Amino acid sequence: MKILETLRLRAAAKPQHIVLPEGEDERTILAAHMVDRLKMARLTLIGNVEKITEKARSLGVDLGPFTVVD
Repeated sequence: MKILETLRLRAAAKPQHIVLPEGEDERTILAAHMVDRLKMARLTLIGNVEKITEKARSLGVDLGPFTVVD
């Protein structure tokens, strides 16, 4: 597990911008939430904004930190 923690710390030290093309997928929204919570990257989710918003709300995920693009 030490290597995973090392990678997480390196990513958090210099956050990059990641675009996730399957933004409507529940797994993508949850992964984006985890990446944001760990401050590892800035994220953009791509997909239908209404569907992403609805799915995130049902999962209890705040979309505030993300850019969502249709």
